[in-house]
Amino acid sequence: MNTINDPVLEEWAKWGEGGKQPELKNLVEMLVKLNGQKIDALREIQQQLLSEKFSQIMKKEQQDG
Repeated sequence: MNTINDPVLEEWAKWGEGGKQPELKNLVEMLVKLNGQKIDALREIQQQLLSEKFSQIMKKEQQDG
């Protein structure tokens, strides 16, 4: 499907213009931004957990000799 000529995408691109409801567009944009922030936070937590686990493994190996 050619997304450039997609009527649904064209309609979404017009949100907030003319008779469209800008508050709905703003709500969707805020939800997308919030979702992105949650993903970033989860990735940071994942990296933190992985580095802590790696640190624990390395300490155990050092203790075991």
